[in-house]
Amino acid sequence: MSASSSKGKGKAVKVEEEHVHGPNCSHSHSHGHSHEEEYDHFEGSEEIQDPVVKAADIEAAMETREHFMDGEVQRVQCCVSDMAGMSESGLAVHKVRLEPGRESTVLHSHLAESEWLYILQGTATLRLARPVVADEGDIRPPFGAELIEENREVSAGDFIGFPAGNPNERWAHTLRNDSAAPVEYLLGGTRLNLDVISYPAHGKTLVTHEGSGAEGMFQDQQ
Repeated sequence: MSASSSKGKGKAVKVEEEHVHGPNCSHSHSHGHSHEEEYDHFEGSEEIQDPVVKAADIEAAMETREHFMDGEVQRVQCCVSDMAGMSESGLAVHKVRLEPGRESTVLHSHLAESEWLYILQGTATLRLARPVVADEGDIRPPFGAELIEENREVSAGDFIGFPAGNPNERWAHTLRNDSAAPVEYLLGGTRLNLDVISYPAHGKTLVTHEGSGAEGMFQDQQ
């Protein structure tokens, strides 16, 4: 999370992951998100960027993103760290709004990039899944592997962390809003040049290279 970038507010843009790969703001997929922002500088200076990103500017930058694997999977977001001039910092932070009935992304996990969520408002269902595999040393689960699944309720003030690692030893995850009100949260994580994203429910693995924009989708082993 491939996808094309759009600046039009309210226009759905194909993305992949929460870093949009998860948290990557500058990637053209959201696996992912692609959101490079221009922001005001201090008056009288063209070199020093204003470190304060105002709430009104964040709200104005929010745009709808849909997952490249499923157009019904949508969230509204902007990359606040890029707005503050942190695109080269090695990390990314998004503000996200998940409307009622929507899911934030397709079940996935990252081999290289860690990610986290902090719930600001509302209550959501955190969906977790991991494959049952015979060889835990393999970084790609077998296609059609049985999934161990859990649903956890999360609400305002809860923090959720997903360290990078072998997808057979990590929880694949997505957030679903089963309530009648929007859920708002911060989504962040590391921003690396190379990542491997596992989609265990689809039996697929995506390899992305940030610098070149190259990527490849692979069918998991039979």
